[in-house]
Amino acid sequence: MPVSPTIKKECLLSIDRPDARYRALQEFLTAKNYSKRKAIPKEFSVYQKAYIDAYREIEDPDSVEDVILSVKKASLLYSIRSCRSLLNGFLISEESPHVVASLIKESPDVVVAYSNLYFDTNVFFNDLLKVAYIRSLTDSDQDDVFEKTVLSWGHYLGAKYIAWKIGSKTSSDILPSQAVKKVLDDSMWRSSEHALEDIGSARAKESRAWVPQLLKSAELLNNIETTAGMENALSELKIKLKASDDSEAPDIDISEVKG
Repeated sequence: MPVSPTIKKECLLSIDRPDARYRALQEFLTAKNYSKRKAIPKEFSVYQKAYIDAYREIEDPDSVEDVILSVKKASLLYSIRSCRSLLNGFLISEESPHVVASLIKESPDVVVAYSNLYFDTNVFFNDLLKVAYIRSLTDSDQDDVFEKTVLSWGHYLGAKYIAWKIGSKTSSDILPSQAVKKVLDDSMWRSSEHALEDIGSARAKESRAWVPQLLKSAELLNNIETTAGMENALSELKIKLKASDDSEAPDIDISEVKG
């Protein structure tokens, strides 16, 4: 029987850190022979090159002024710990740079520059790697805890949840059907958790308590999304209004009406 070849290495693939380009920049700028190195590595991105131009405080004819300004703004956001944590949370949600920019009231170019240099989510080529990254973060102080929390918000609940938490005025831009669908999904999973617990446990009872909300959300979503459902909802509303009118209408003796 032939013996299968064994894999000596733990894995065949490796992933970069989200801030790999920024780390490469720091390695380049702090190298012992940096003063003698005039050439910028060819593999550097346009944002890495703009960062070096800004660092050297030189005017490079090949650089675009708008890109350098975007890099400077992105670097400022990175230098402020809370801003860094929030922007990382927005980016890990997989919302587009334009959506993230609208939520934080900034230019999409700045968001793209930040992502390229400091938090490139393309290194997470599946959701398992995102979860692993979040779990790997330390929580040694309040800033660490905040960053880990915000990244969890971004991955599990989305960018608009973070925007709502920080009071963004554009965070409520969502259709009624989308809002109901979110409640429906949440109710479905919460009501299903009783299967993981002992049937008489408090957690199982709490889980089953979500069943009415699940059914209510399903009915409401059906009413919103289907013509028949909407007609039924309108019919019920008309019946309720008619009953209300009949019950509240005063009895008037026509003989009392004087011309």
